[in-house]
Amino acid sequence: MSSTPLLVSCMSRAVLLAACALSCQVLSKAGETTAVNADARPNAADSCRYTIVETIPEGLAFAKGSPKHMSTYDAWRQLISLSTSNIKIASFYWTLSANLSVYPSAQMGEQIYQDLLYAGRNRSIDIKITQNAPSDRFPSLDSKNLAEEQAAEVRSLNLTRLGKTGVLHTKFWVVDGMHAYIGSANMDWRALAQVKEVGVLITNCTFMATDLEKIFEVYWLMSDDNAKLPDAWPANLSTSVNSSNPASIDLNGTRSLTYISSAPPYFSTSGRTEDFDAIVDIINSAKKFVYVAVMNFLPIDYYSKNKTFWPLLDNALRRVAIENGVHVRLLVSRWSHSKPVMWSMVESLAAINSSKIFIEVKAMQIPKETDEQRRIPYARVNHAKMMVTDKAAYVGTSNWEPSYFTSTTGVGLVINQDSDDSFRGELKAIFERDWNSNFSYYIRPFNKRKRF
Repeated sequence: MSSTPLLVSCMSRAVLLAACALSCQVLSKAGETTAVNADARPNAADSCRYTIVETIPEGLAFAKGSPKHMSTYDAWRQLISLSTSNIKIASFYWTLSANLSVYPSAQMGEQIYQDLLYAGRNRSIDIKITQNAPSDRFPSLDSKNLAEEQAAEVRSLNLTRLGKTGVLHTKFWVVDGMHAYIGSANMDWRALAQVKEVGVLITNCTFMATDLEKIFEVYWLMSDDNAKLPDAWPANLSTSVNSSNPASIDLNGTRSLTYISSAPPYFSTSGRTEDFDAIVDIINSAKKFVYVAVMNFLPIDYYSKNKTFWPLLDNALRRVAIENGVHVRLLVSRWSHSKPVMWSMVESLAAINSSKIFIEVKAMQIPKETDEQRRIPYARVNHAKMMVTDKAAYVGTSNWEPSYFTSTTGVGLVINQDSDDSFRGELKAIFERDWNSNFSYYIRPFNKRKRF
């Protein structure tokens, strides 16, 4: 069934939606509709709670007294147990299961898979999954099995079929329109045991969950076999909550201004702040410091046929350090899959560090100490995508490379807070723990560098 009638039908009711503040019923497949509020704002019933969640790779020990948080594994199990009606998961790929005799640390991933299987098949939880189109490298057999077991409905997004490039790289959950997870962790057993991840568990927050659900709905609609990119998105998927008009919510007792950003531009509905714009806005608003931890930082469109220089984030960091005296720290990841060109790029940032311009760059390297750890492919890396300043905190799903903002899907959670005793303060403590750990090393500029 073509998606065009759906989009036209929904848009034709836009005036009625605005006048009556009703929900628009978005047709997702024959005989099924998904209700999404035309606009969601915080309400008195919400007492939004957040918990920062992390995966600390097996065997990685920080200094005594370092901050500790709920594990990604426990957060996902909590979301599944909280569900009474539905679970929606936006994901890159699925590799929760593995041969436990070869990879014993895959046990937690297997448990999440079994929990979802039981929830969908035995508890009648309506599970919907959007994922990137499976490939030889990422076959996503777990989600395929969930669909075959009638435990979940799965749709795969093929951006090439829509005339675009890139992948669905987002990682978030929405449960019962009340609870959510946003973070760096893929639906992969390694993300629960062997890769360092940072995310946020949000509970009892209808506003935030509903707003995130709108982004899920975009993926869901565009994953239909007959979908086409619309000239205008359905009005019910728009938002009035953005960088210009953040929502004021009580978050763990702290008044906070928050919104959710998204990428790429052609998937952003009316009112949605672009993920790139959100990041630059946070950097520009900083008065004292900007701390960034991201796996890859690269101002080159590495994946395009003709390499393109895209220095917008790089320039933003340089500008606040040079013009405003802001202390910039950048923590990237060093592992076997790091792109060699990245080191020259971040060294050029470190090169301007001086007595008056404060830009420091480090690389974090997670050791491989056991036979299993050395056998595991694509593991033992700091996979976080986060930023904290003296004004705001950001947790996202994208690496800081051009294609992640221009052609690949991703989301970011932005929380503006002044208090140090807050989400922002906790994220700052995580950054400082990692920055000061024995696993992080300074990147030396050019002739001063010392390889490690």
